[in-house]
Formats: sequence, structure tokens, C-alpha cells
Amino acid sequence: MAQKAMSQEELDVRNAAMKARQADAAAAQAALQIAELDLEYSRISAPISGRISNNTIDIGNLIQAGGGQVLTTIVKQQPVFFVFDLSESSYLKYKRQRNAVGDTNLVDQSWTVQVRLLDEQEFLHNGQVDFVDTRFDQNTGTIRLRALFESNANGLLLPGSFGRVRLPAAHPGPVLLIPDEAVMSDMAQKIVMVVDQDNLVQPRKVELGPLHQGLRVIRSGLQQSDRVITKGLLRVRPGVKVTPQLADSSESAS
Repeated sequence: MAQKAMSQEELDVRNAAMKARQADAAAAQAALQIAELDLEYSRISAPISGRISNNTIDIGNLIQAGGGQVLTTIVKQQPVFFVFDLSESSYLKYKRQRNAVGDTNLVDQSWTVQVRLLDEQEFLHNGQVDFVDTRFDQNTGTIRLRALFESNANGLLLPGSFGRVRLPAAHPGPVLLIPDEAVMSDMAQKIVMVVDQDNLVQPRKVELGPLHQGLRVIRSGLQQSDRVITKGLLRVRPGVKVTPQLADSSESAS
């Protein structure tokens, strides 16, 4: 009877080849696992959401691990922080005014910080102070504050942009407003023309506040009952008797 047989030498050779192939398979499996791990580590996820800049590394470029190469930059557009400095005198004035109304904590979300960008006439952006530094910078004589703006839906507040900041020292309250065109300059003084009980024109020296939607805040010099001349100012003189006509408030504001 025919029998399938081989020499011991041939058996040893085939066993050695099988073990070599098994070793190659194990090495390939290990290489696959390393490649999968490298792929997992090569996935880059942004730690924040925002707007991305142009990329500095393209697909296929060679980079080195730990080389500190910047792929791109991402900036958060909402919320936005606005950093500004107060002089020592402004800070002390502001702090004393806050203390006078019983608010000793400068970091208070009920206090609004208003910002006006370079091309804006009004303070349209409202935020809250969320940080006040603990000391003055001796080189500049200022102290650093930071305001948080939760809303930036229109995307106008961009990192690196500049603006003017207004920091109210008291809670909003009723104020006296008049059309800004009613204010006249007399040397270094600001005056408005009013009509007295006898319909005579009289000048009044006033202290001005900020401008709000075309209306000027009057801090002192006028009473709520005063009749202010808003039109025809070039034709009136102090002491002249006039026939006043009351203007609608919306018309004066426009």
C-alpha cells in the first residue's frame, strides 16, 4: 500500500516555515494595532467652537510630533471678553460712587458695561464686569478690568478690535433729556434758551451729560417744567418776547 511519508528533515523545514509565517502574521497584527493607535492620536479636535482662520499645514505636509507647529487658529465669537484699563483717579472716583450707593463689589452682573466701536456714535453693546485686577500697574498707573459680552450675534465684536467703554457708576434712573441741537456754546460754557412765564427768552447755563439716541442728558441747570427752544435758535435773543409753540416729543427727538 502506498503511504504519504516525508523525511524528518523535510518535516523540520516545513515546521520552521510555518512558525516563520505565524511570526510574520503576529508582527503584521501588531503593526496594524500601532497604525490604528496612531490614527486615533492623529485625529485633531478643537477644544472650543468658533471661527477658524486659514490653515498653515496642508494635507500631505510632513510635520513632527511635539514640534509646536500651529495648524490654524480658532477664536470664540460668543461670548467675547473686552479688556480695558482704568486710571487710578477714574478707578477711585468710580469706586467711591459705587460705595456711596451701597455696592462695594465691583464684579457684579447687575452693572452694565457699555462699548462703542470705532464707527459707532452710540454705546450699543452691553456687557458685565467679570474681573478686576488686584493691583495697579506702577508703570502705567492703571488697573485692568474685563467685561463679558454674552451676546455677539451680529459678529461685530472681534478679537483685537478697539472701542470706547462706558462704565456707569450708578443704576439707571430718570434723567432730563433735550434735543442735542438745542445746546449752544458760549465760550467755554454750554447754554440753552428757555421761554419764561412772560414768554421772554432767557439763557440757561447747563451741565451736559452723555448723548443718548440724539438726546442730550442735562445734569443741572434745567427743571422739568422749563420750556426749551429747540428750533429757530439763530433768530432769538435774550429778552426777546416770543410766541412759543409746543413741539411733539417725538418730533423734537428726531
